[in-house]
Parts: sequence; structure tokens; C-alpha cells
Amino acid sequence: MKRNPRKVRWTKAFRKAAGKEMTIDATLDLEKRRHIPIKYDRDLMTTTIKAMKRVAEIKAKREKV
Repeated sequence: MKRNPRKVRWTKAFRKAAGKEMTIDATLDLEKRRHIPIKYDRDLMTTTIKAMKRVAEIKAKREKV
């Protein structure tokens, strides 16, 4: 018998819909389902890596000051 998860009281969907679930919980991020595959392209990856290096440089400068 299939039931709506928002109506079954012991599910995370019910607890979140009823306002009983903690919103700042790391397990919610782990339990998310990702159905859409992400397509990577070379340009996006290079810009992302450059941005990560730039952020690391800025953090290093802030720590020195």
C-alpha cells in the first residue's frame, strides 16, 4: 500500500512539513536525492578552479593582516 510521505507521521517529509524537523541539520543535505545529472564542461571547470585559487589567496592575505 502506497502512502503519501507527508501524511505518514514518522517520515522526515512529515516532520519537515509539520515544522517539527530541525532545518539546520547536516543529515538533510546527505539525504537529498539528485535526479538531474550535472553536465561538466572544460571552461566551467577552469573558471571554478581559478576562482577557488583566488579565494584561497584572499583568505591567506586576510590571515596575515
